[in-house]
Amino acid sequence: MIKEESKIVILSRNNAIAEKLKEGINKESKFFKQNTEIINDMELITEYEHIDLLILLIDENMSLKYCNFKRFFQCVERDIIIDLDMGLVKNNYNHTSYEFGRKFDVRAIAFGILFDLYTDYQRKGQEKKLKRGMKKLKQTMKQFEKRDSYKEKISNIIDKQLLDDRKCDCSGIEELKTMIMFCVINKLNVDENKEYDFIYEALGNIYNEFPSVIARKIGSALGTLRHRKRKLKLQDYLEEIKGRQIAEQVILISQKIMQE
Repeated sequence: MIKEESKIVILSRNNAIAEKLKEGINKESKFFKQNTEIINDMELITEYEHIDLLILLIDENMSLKYCNFKRFFQCVERDIIIDLDMGLVKNNYNHTSYEFGRKFDVRAIAFGILFDLYTDYQRKGQEKKLKRGMKKLKQTMKQFEKRDSYKEKISNIIDKQLLDDRKCDCSGIEELKTMIMFCVINKLNVDENKEYDFIYEALGNIYNEFPSVIARKIGSALGTLRHRKRKLKLQDYLEEIKGRQIAEQVILISQKIMQE
């Protein structure tokens, strides 16, 4: 998830170039909102609670040795060094560097800085999402596996409330019933972040299928139930929630069934 606003600080004693870089960042800020400030003294970093990115402009007025700051300032999450004398941009958090030659193309450098920061946000967001998903998968599978005595009762409720105790042999119906049962046992709710991969992973583990196959089968079963000629009690509700993600539809169905 991208931050609402990123704090970027330019540390430089060359105010003219720092202002140009700030202007370039403001113009190229297309990926996320940012608030960029310029400081000319390292000690001013202590006034910030958090800095998403510190940009160090190195020239004859500020040596690289002076910028050995990391062990002193824990508020700085990432840093980039722009060495104006060497014509080099060094990204210390993704371990890349490139030369910009004689011409200091402010807009191009600003774009590269912002794109790298955006990419890092995306990567960290995916890592956090995967960790959350694995944690949820373990928790929900553990809960599902230990409630065997409860499953027959829920299965009967599903048959009665979803299928009106009618026979249905359509493709994906068993997977759908199991997913409903999984949602009921784990008391799952609609997730505002739409993170439902762990549900498909769980059903994939249960049926030894790829999660994408499970999602396709359940989507097919929902479509069949939605268009049955002999209408079900929940048919209007199935039509109402049509268009939502498959897992979200199943969560809502599970809640509806248990309310009846």
